[in-house]
Amino acid sequence: MHELSATSIEGSLRGVNYDSALTKYRGLRVLNICKAIAEGVSSPIINPVVGIDTYYTLFLPYPLLKPFNEVRGESAELSYTVVTAMLAHPALHKVKSLTVGDSFTSSIASGIMLSQLAKEFSKKLDALRNSMLQRSRENAWRRTIEEAVERSIVKVSEDLEAVVKVKRYIEEAAAGKGSSLSLEEHAEEVIRLAKNSDVRRLLEVLMKTRPWSTSVKKQKYACRRGELSGYSLGKDIERLVPKMHALPSEIFLHKFIEGRLLLYEKRLAKELGPIYCLIDKSGSMNGMKITWAKAVAIGLYLRAIRETRCFYLRFFDSEVHQLMKASSGKASEAIKILDYLSRVRSSGGTDITKAILIALSDLRRTTHKGLSEVVLITDGVDRVDELRIHRGLKAANARLLAVMILGDNASLKKVSSNYFTVVKLSKEEALRVVELK
Repeated sequence: MHELSATSIEGSLRGVNYDSALTKYRGLRVLNICKAIAEGVSSPIINPVVGIDTYYTLFLPYPLLKPFNEVRGESAELSYTVVTAMLAHPALHKVKSLTVGDSFTSSIASGIMLSQLAKEFSKKLDALRNSMLQRSRENAWRRTIEEAVERSIVKVSEDLEAVVKVKRYIEEAAAGKGSSLSLEEHAEEVIRLAKNSDVRRLLEVLMKTRPWSTSVKKQKYACRRGELSGYSLGKDIERLVPKMHALPSEIFLHKFIEGRLLLYEKRLAKELGPIYCLIDKSGSMNGMKITWAKAVAIGLYLRAIRETRCFYLRFFDSEVHQLMKASSGKASEAIKILDYLSRVRSSGGTDITKAILIALSDLRRTTHKGLSEVVLITDGVDRVDELRIHRGLKAANARLLAVMILGDNASLKKVSSNYFTVVKLSKEEALRVVELK
C-alpha cells in the first residue's frame, strides 16, 4: 500500500479519482483477494489499475469509460479492453444486481473476475507476444481478453450467488457487531466457503428455511427492581405510582386493604443457559437428513445469539466428537461454525445415551445458572438409559428436546421434555424445531 500510495496512476473510467487513498485501497484489496484464489497464476491482468476499474465497474450503477484516445499507459489500455468487454456482456446486469453500492460483494466479485481472467489467458498472452506482428498481436490480444471476460463473468455470477448467501448468514449472526469493512477482512474465507459444494447445499436449505425470520421473545419474571413493563393493581408500596400519594388517606387505606393501588409492573429477563445441539452423524443420516440437521443447527445458533445465550455443538455416532462453542456472534465465529458444519461427514453407528451424558457433563462445567436446552437430532432407534439421563438432566439444570427424523424412539420420548417427530424434511419442520421451547 505504501508503494502504491506514492505512485500516480491512471485508469479508464470517468469520475474515479485514481490518486485517492481509498481508491488505491480498493485496488489493492481486489488484488489481495485475487492472489489468494488464483493458485499462483501470474499475469499482467493482476495489477492495481485493472483491479480498481473492475471494482468500480461493478460498484457504480452507471460506470462511464473515457474516450480511448484519453487512456494513457499499458495498464489503463488493458483495463479499458476488460471493462469494455464486461459492459457489453449480457450477464453483467445479474452480477451488478448483487454488487451495486456494496463494497464487500464488489471487492469479492472483482477478485474472482481477475483470478478467472488470469487463468483463462495467461499462457495465451505469452504466445501472442512472441509470435505475431504488432497490429495483429493487438487485435488477437483484444479478442483473447474479450473471450476470457465472457467465460469469466459466467463463473463470477455463479460464485457470487453463493458468496451473497454466506454473507447473509454472517450478517444475521453478527448483526450490530461489526461493519462491512470488518467483514471484508474475511473475504478469502467467505470465497473458500462459497466454493465448497457442501456449504452450497447447506446454504440452499438455509435460505429456504430463513431461521432469522423467527420471532424471539425473552422470557421475563416479575421483579421489584426490574424494567418498567406496564401497570398493575396491588398493595406493594415499593412499586406505588406517585399519583396515588395524592389520594385522601381514607381512600388510600381502602384501596390498600383491597389490593387495588395502582402499581408499576416491573420485570427482569430470565437468565437462560446454553443451547446445546447434538447431531447424529451415523451412516443412516447420510444425504438430505444430515444437511437438514446442519441447517437446523445454524438456526439454533442464530437463535442463541439473538437470545444472548451460549451455543454448543457436537456431532456423534458410536463416539462423541469435537465440541464447538460460540457466544459472541462475531463474523469470525460465524465462519468457524459454518466451516465446521461443512467438514462433518456421515459414518459410524449410534450411541445416543453416551452423547447425551457427555453433553450434560459439558453443561455442568459451565458457570451459567439458567435452564439449558439440549436439542438432540437423530434418526436412530437406540434404547437409552432413562435413569442416568434423568439424573444427568437434573444435575445440569437442563431439559432435553428430542427431534426424531422419520422414525420413533419410545425410550427417548420418556426422557424428553419435548419430543418432536419430523415426517418431512421441509422448511416448516425446520422452523418448528428452531422455535421449540
